[in-house]
Amino acid sequence: MDEAADFQASAVNAAATWQTDIASFREAPARKLDATDSERREYQKLIEQMAFVTSANRASPEQIAKAASRIESLKGKTQALAGQANPTRLTTSELTEIITLHSESKQASEAWTLALQQATAIKHKLTQQLVAIEADTVQPETVGAEIFEAETTAVLQDLDAQIEREAAAKILERARAEEAQALVAEATRPEVTAMLAPFLTHRYVQPREMAGTTLRFKKTMDEGPISLTALNGINALADSEAGLVRLAILGGHWELSEPKWSVKSQAKYWSDEDREMLKKAQDMLRIYGPTLVQQGLLAP
Repeated sequence: MDEAADFQASAVNAAATWQTDIASFREAPARKLDATDSERREYQKLIEQMAFVTSANRASPEQIAKAASRIESLKGKTQALAGQANPTRLTTSELTEIITLHSESKQASEAWTLALQQATAIKHKLTQQLVAIEADTVQPETVGAEIFEAETTAVLQDLDAQIEREAAAKILERARAEEAQALVAEATRPEVTAMLAPFLTHRYVQPREMAGTTLRFKKTMDEGPISLTALNGINALADSEAGLVRLAILGGHWELSEPKWSVKSQAKYWSDEDREMLKKAQDMLRIYGPTLVQQGLLAP
C-alpha cells in the first residue's frame, strides 16, 4: 500500500501543479499576434498540442482524491491487522481492491506526470514565442538555457509522435469498424440467410458427432440456431468432399424441422447445381460464421 500511496501522492501533486501553472495559463485571454505566417502556424500548432494534452484521458482530481482516501483507509486497516496477535485476513474483495488501486494509482501518476511535463514544455514555447514576437529580437542563451531548450524540444517531439500514433490508431479503428459494418451487411443479406436457413433456424437440438455417415444430435434446454463450434466439430466446414457430405447430411437431416435442404446426403446423387450450392453455403459459413455468431444468428 505504501507504493500505491506514493503513486497517488505523485498524481495529486502533478494535478495540483497543473491547476496552478497550466489551467490558469490556458484561461488567460488570447493575445492578438502581429507575427509572420510561419510564426502563426507554429503558435497554432502549440495551441493544438495543448488542447490534445488537456483532453487526454486520465483520472480527474476528484477521482484521485477519492482513491487516495480509500488507500489511506485500507493502509490503516492493514497496519491495524499487523499489530494484532492473531490477525484476521483481508477479504477477497479488499485484496482485489488493493491490486486495482495500485494499478490505477500507477497509471494516474504516470499520466499526470507526463501531461504536466508536456504542458509545461508547450507553455514555455508559447511564452517564448510571444516574447520573441513582441521584442522582435532573439535573446542570447546560456548553457543551462540551451540544455533546457533541448529537453523541451525532445518532449514536444515525443508529443508529436504520440499525437500521430493516436491519430493513426483512430483511423485504423474507424477502418476496422467500417469493415465490420460492411461484413455484417454482407452476412445478413437475404441471399445468405436464405441459403443458411437450416442452420439459422431456432431448434432444441445441436449436432453432437458423426459416426461414418450417421449424424447424432443432442437435445438442448434452450432453443437456438446451430452452433458454429458444432459445425466445425463434425468437420462440416472442412474443405473436402467429406466436408461437403457432412454439411449436406446436416442441412437436410430428417430430424431437423423445416426449413432444410432437399439435397441428397450422398455425393453420387448430387447434380452440378447441388455441388455448387453446397460449396457456396460452406464458403458462406466459413467467411460469415463469426459475424453471424456476433449477430446472434448462429450459436457460438
